[in-house]
Amino acid sequence: MKGINIRDIIRCLEEWAPMEYTLPDDNSGLQVGRIDKKAKKVLICLTLTNQIVEQAIKTKTDLVISHHPLIYKPLRTIAYEEYPSNLIIELVKNDIVCYSIHTNLDTAQNGVSYAVAKKLGLRDIKGLIPLENGKLFKLTTFVPKDYLEKVRTAVCEEGAGIIGEYSYCSFSTSGTGTFLPSEKASPFTGTTGKINEEKEERFEVIVPVHKLSRVIDALLESHPYEEVAYDIYPLYNKNNKISLGVRGNLEEPTTVEEFSKFVKSKLSVPQIRIAGIMDKEIRTVGIIGGSGGGEIKKIINCVDLLITGDLKYHQAIESIEMGFTVIDAGHFYTEYPVVEEIKIYLTQKFPLLEVETFPEIEPFHYI
Repeated sequence: MKGINIRDIIRCLEEWAPMEYTLPDDNSGLQVGRIDKKAKKVLICLTLTNQIVEQAIKTKTDLVISHHPLIYKPLRTIAYEEYPSNLIIELVKNDIVCYSIHTNLDTAQNGVSYAVAKKLGLRDIKGLIPLENGKLFKLTTFVPKDYLEKVRTAVCEEGAGIIGEYSYCSFSTSGTGTFLPSEKASPFTGTTGKINEEKEERFEVIVPVHKLSRVIDALLESHPYEEVAYDIYPLYNKNNKISLGVRGNLEEPTTVEEFSKFVKSKLSVPQIRIAGIMDKEIRTVGIIGGSGGGEIKKIINCVDLLITGDLKYHQAIESIEMGFTVIDAGHFYTEYPVVEEIKIYLTQKFPLLEVETFPEIEPFHYI
């Protein structure tokens, strides 16, 4: 096998987790290397370490994909005895590309929190906190009736017209358009130098921000007119598919204690912490992989309990005072399940690509 172009692998990952949905101050994306080379082997990890780089070198890996960015804050020096500079140097020396898919995967549909919900067997999984920059737009254009189906198919194939679990959602109304072609124009219909009237369909469809450019290209390519009239309106609607965290339902209601034991078992957590009310029934669960304690106030009215990691002391007090319950299952254990999901995704998209995961362990010891 000659290998898969790394640019195509990255493009595929960003179809799943668009860069437009990266949270502020994050550094998702290319960390080290060149994307114009080909990859035969890919290694996926949560956090890049010296051990993982050694494994990548040993196995002649071409691309390492990490969840946590190798370069998170600006580096002032590249010194071999410092982390992460030492890893950057080794990656460059061995021509290994490093790409990180971080908060854009936290907020993507079927992303980090979904992977945890899947392991816990939650039902009816939905977004928890819709992203503020998960913008939607309304695209409106005007097209001859005989070309309406062609235009609709073209833009919807590029991701327009999706509302929840429904696709090809659009609306059209009939009307009359007018135009006066100049002597230099080549009108699809009508007469040059004369005001013409044309029976047209007003076509409207919703487009998420990361699909907008491609949808407009599809519109212009499929539309018969020399000059295509179209409008783009920003919407206040929330894109519920782009969300920080997820929520889901249990098959049967249970107690905090019993559910906590279940979480500990399913996520293989050696120790969990619980803050808040213990003697209540749990039906609906929220999950924010990694560090989600700062979002408690936003979710107390939509779930019975939150699973997250890195819960701080004052966040625990806040939870208790508000009558809410939080399970702190650790940063590592509430994110690591997505590593396997990335492998599954890439293996499905590129069957000939050799994709492996690294068996990481969390950095803490419990005594």
